[in-house]
Amino acid sequence: MSKSKMLAPGVPEFREYVDCANTLHKFKNVLYEIPSGMGFWIWATERVDGPGYQFKSAVESSPYIAYLGLHKKIQDALSQKHLVWQSDQPSMLNGKLAGTIRHDGVVIDGKLIGYDDFIGLLTTHEGF
Repeated sequence: MSKSKMLAPGVPEFREYVDCANTLHKFKNVLYEIPSGMGFWIWATERVDGPGYQFKSAVESSPYIAYLGLHKKIQDALSQKHLVWQSDQPSMLNGKLAGTIRHDGVVIDGKLIGYDDFIGLLTTHEGF
């Protein structure tokens, strides 16, 4: 972990992770206290041009506990890939996908897949 400003004790503003393909991902953490002492939200956004990985975690107890939950989500997501790219087209590695739905497509493995490409990805998968 590189040295950076702390948002709260034990909660860095920036954090780097290496995924299962040995690619470095840099995240910026943003911490929010929920009004009326209801808890904490923490978001991590990958620092890339365009869409990338985004994660969030919330707890009632402390910002550090929220950060630990966020850290686990990031590590779990980066420990596996769902797509392989062939001729600039995505193909599923197995029968499972995980990502984030957006207005302009779906972010899978930190990459934006437009809805037309996503439909093509699903229709070419065995069983559809």
